[in-house]
Amino acid sequence: MKSLVIPSSVYKAAALDENTHALLILLDGTVFVELQAKSNKALEKVLVGWKAEVLPSLARSDVRFFAVNYGKVFELTLFRSKR
Repeated sequence: MKSLVIPSSVYKAAALDENTHALLILLDGTVFVELQAKSNKALEKVLVGWKAEVLPSLARSDVRFFAVNYGKVFELTLFRSKR
């Protein structure tokens, strides 16, 4: 599988002070801040509920997921992409 480049818009969103610990999504080319928390543990707790409520509705969308930890961006695989 080919590795995808993380878009600069994701890095710009991750650089904001309020996104120290956050879940970002890239949906149809637009970055959205889905979750924010004060710590990684708090983000993990909120992510459990988010996965149950919101994630199923994104299954058919062209979406990529990113975790932010103190400005470092990591791409997540929450379900298999249809690309």
